[in-house]
Amino acid sequence: EDGTASGSPSSDDISQSNDHIREALPSLLHRGPDATLRMILRKPSHERTQEELELVYEELLHIAALSHLSTSIKRELASIIVFEAHAHAGTVLFNQGDEGRSWYILLKGSVDVVIHGKGTVATLKEGDDFGKLALINDAPRYTVMSGTPQKMLEHLLETRLGGQVGPNDPFLDDFLLTHIVFMPTPILIDELASHYHADAEVDLRTSSEEDQEYFMTCKRRVVQFIQRWVLLVRHAVFDDPLAVEFIEDIATDVESEGLLQEEASIIHHVLTQLARYQEDRQMNASQKWKLPPNGQPICLFSGNTHSTKTVIRPDDDIIFRVYCADHTYCTLRFPMAATAEVIKACAADKLQLARMPEDLLLVEVKSNGERTVYKDNDVSIPTALSLGGRVFVSPKDHL
Repeated sequence: EDGTASGSPSSDDISQSNDHIREALPSLLHRGPDATLRMILRKPSHERTQEELELVYEELLHIAALSHLSTSIKRELASIIVFEAHAHAGTVLFNQGDEGRSWYILLKGSVDVVIHGKGTVATLKEGDDFGKLALINDAPRYTVMSGTPQKMLEHLLETRLGGQVGPNDPFLDDFLLTHIVFMPTPILIDELASHYHADAEVDLRTSSEEDQEYFMTCKRRVVQFIQRWVLLVRHAVFDDPLAVEFIEDIATDVESEGLLQEEASIIHHVLTQLARYQEDRQMNASQKWKLPPNGQPICLFSGNTHSTKTVIRPDDDIIFRVYCADHTYCTLRFPMAATAEVIKACAADKLQLARMPEDLLLVEVKSNGERTVYKDNDVSIPTALSLGGRVFVSPKDHL
């Protein structure tokens, strides 16, 4: 029957509406739990009921990014986790260098990871997570990571310079004192140069103000790294021609950059220290040291008139005694860098030991009778002696 004049729907309209309802119900039933969950997650934590917390907890059990967490932590998360939606592409969630306060789990859409000077380095998809789980009920959390030397250096430059940490943080000093073991100086210099010249392939005229500030920050942090390196290590840095050349190149660039006035002052001070070191090095060239008959301490063979402090260097000579079993001895003079093999062969010849060098050993005999055998490639033998110790050359079958 057709609709009345009063506007009542016709039977066809009612039938069509019922069909639409039947078609929509499955979709509504499917979306209902998701909508309910979003409604709960939009509530402040203190307004969520126990039933709602249980529903959130049940949903968290199905999120892969949380699978490694314990049941108790998931239940705590149910009370603090929130829903966040961004309808427009290009929305910035947080900037590089911001303090991490949230851990994001991507339910729909994608997120680009952009690094200053490098552009987009990764795109995260549904199910991925990013950020850090920094606090759960005010309990600090941390992550243990292993990284390449290059990543360690990058982390140091980003987080340990410019007054970002307290004076008692040992990470930077530990790196500077041990890097030669896992990151030789030439590689370290190449990496520092790469960070300093991060803008080398970028047209600064078209780059954003944010990117330009990032490039200036990179330069500042490399200069601060050099300052700390020289302050802590000093002699090894100034004795390395590659390191000296790198410092001089950086100094030239910094002095030509008007925005790096403070860094220009720092690098000028480093160059002043370098000049003084090289002058002192020249004054104390070819020093001679001696090891007293009773062992340590080592002292200069003749007084050092140029400085109250001086450094033992690999090419300095040292005069010391090497004994044989009957306590006769010979006096030798060798550079500090001489190997145990060279010392052993020369001592055996002077003491007229009728043995081949491979049948002899160079040994420290301590005052308590304890013996330490040196390897053929050991160097700086006299400086390694204990108080009261003596160097002996002996056939292997006598030990």
